[in-house]
Amino acid sequence: MYAEAGHVRLKPGARGWIVDYARPQWSGLLVGQPLSEAELRVGRVHGLCGMAHRIALTRAAEGGAPIAPERAAARELLLRVEQVEAMARRAALEFTTALRLPPAPGMAAPVLKAAGRARAALGLSSALGPLAPAATLGSAFADLREAFAQAVECCPKLPRDRLRVFRPSLVMLVTQAWAAPAKLLGELTTAIAELVPAVGAAAAEPELVEGRGRGIAATHRGLLTYDVTVVSGRVERAGSTTPTDLRFGGEGTARHILADLDRQVVAEGSLTIAMCALDPCVPWSVEEHVDA
Repeated sequence: MYAEAGHVRLKPGARGWIVDYARPQWSGLLVGQPLSEAELRVGRVHGLCGMAHRIALTRAAEGGAPIAPERAAARELLLRVEQVEAMARRAALEFTTALRLPPAPGMAAPVLKAAGRARAALGLSSALGPLAPAATLGSAFADLREAFAQAVECCPKLPRDRLRVFRPSLVMLVTQAWAAPAKLLGELTTAIAELVPAVGAAAAEPELVEGRGRGIAATHRGLLTYDVTVVSGRVERAGSTTPTDLRFGGEGTARHILADLDRQVVAEGSLTIAMCALDPCVPWSVEEHVDA
């Protein structure tokens, strides 16, 4: 679990659960900073999907201006690497915990090592930084795919009887969550075939714009959005919307699903499965009693 993702508190409701969700706002760390420093800061703050935050922030500052295809391909590959890392950890830790199995960090270790090699081969440590891909880029991503494929094979299976307390909408979400590693493996295979040949070392530096822009980047949980205002090369305003915000904030789908989820699932341990499917990264807790 990652504190920067926020925290979800579940309180007993009429039938199911009332969601109390809050997330720290980090925009104060970015305001007044040159974009290059703001990008590094947002990556440091968000240990979870840090590269996605950096790329979304940078895309917002670019204001939708076209960038060199080589750089676009490299960014997409960086996002794929991060998604694979996160999914490997999710399968080894969150899936096993939800099923009351011992954590299996060894399952994720080869993937994390291969991901590090793929990232180094790209030679792109920053969304704004220079491109210097190594000649071994294709080999590094082939190794990453092989390591992730082995991890997918070892993913703990979801016992169907654990879903009997769920309504169809939640059964669908849980089933999708457990199928997500295999789906991501297919997406990684396609990305390697399409994007690795497109990466080159001669990409021009991206153009930054003055004014307000919006940038989007994909994470393993959904889309991340940044709204940024840049004035004289510095961040004047920054705000973000995370996948967790979309699920648990406002009228998010998780609120409606949990409000209709029988509280008996706590005793049966199925609430952990439900929360893992809704968002595997946000810390959560249950308030057993509410003051009158």
